[in-house]
Amino acid sequence: MKKISSIIILIFLSGILWGQSNDEESTNESFKYQIGTDISPLFRNLFKSDLSAQSLLNAPYVFTFKSMKNNRAFRFGIGADIRREISNESQPDTIVQNSIRVRMGFEKQKKISKRWQINTGIDFKYSTSKFEDSNNISLNNLSKAYEISPILGIQFQLTNHLSLQTEASFNLYYQTNSFDSPFDIIFPGPFPTFTARDFKTFGGNITIPNALLLVVEF
Repeated sequence: MKKISSIIILIFLSGILWGQSNDEESTNESFKYQIGTDISPLFRNLFKSDLSAQSLLNAPYVFTFKSMKNNRAFRFGIGADIRREISNESQPDTIVQNSIRVRMGFEKQKKISKRWQINTGIDFKYSTSKFEDSNNISLNNLSKAYEISPILGIQFQLTNHLSLQTEASFNLYYQTNSFDSPFDIIFPGPFPTFTARDFKTFGGNITIPNALLLVVEF
């Protein structure tokens, strides 16, 4: 598993470095703009079999915007998850999870053929999430996360003004979790048990392409 993760990270970083290499840049002096939306929830809901879990909105970035000039762009995105799950057991249980995320960053664009393009760059992200379980209030919590994310994306040009885009990112994050009630944290071995409500974590992860953006350029 560690070898696979190392290979993925190596490929990911190599793609970013390759995309940042010097290439013939556009001489266009005017700005162009893109707006997009994630259409992947349409496909997920179409083939979803679990009707007890109502995903009212589940889009990493439901709206995206880019301001572009000379193969470089400022990018912005906002997304949300709104999920409600109802258990059909003898004791009904309702789980609600809502989250919102915002990103801002910069990217460089590199044409590799007439229709294909590689996008590389970096995003600064903020997200917040609220989890509620009607039968287990000790799990109710509010989390916030701050991230720095190098990105590697690919774009396919459908027409002169319409394209499909997806991307992966490597995320370095700082996250805080605040629970409604304290609970015991038990470590294995001779470490003492302690009770807490608030937790802070640092870490890193890889986000595989999980969104398909339909983008209009004007």
